[in-house]
Amino acid sequence: MLFETLVFRKILDSSQFFKAFEKLLDLKFNEIAIFPGLEYLPDNPLSSSIKLWCTLENIGGDFPCCLTMYFVDFQEDKIDRVAFSISLSSFLSSDCLISDDKSDYFTMILIKDGELLSVEVSDEEWGENRYRVNRILGAYKS
Repeated sequence: MLFETLVFRKILDSSQFFKAFEKLLDLKFNEIAIFPGLEYLPDNPLSSSIKLWCTLENIGGDFPCCLTMYFVDFQEDKIDRVAFSISLSSFLSSDCLISDDKSDYFTMILIKDGELLSVEVSDEEWGENRYRVNRILGAYKS
């Protein structure tokens, strides 16, 4: 199972994500499940047809919309997480932050107008699971 967390600058609702996943991942409505938080995920699968489980939470801060996606029995090896994140950010017309997969917890990738920027996020609100960009470090280099 592959998972990815993205945090968006705009507050978005589940209907916007359903439309995005249907378009960008070619999934049907009944293949997607979106819950308002981790505590709402069921212990047992709702249906074997669900390929994408998500939690969608309003966490406050400069990037208040937190989406975590869990791909189940989906061709996750065919998904380029950065390219998909750029497409999702564009489709939803919202800047977003994603992990840069580096050891420093306080650097992330900011996707802004399709551009990838390496940014430093504030450690002051980290324990509260809130995100604020302290400074832009420059263009992201993988």
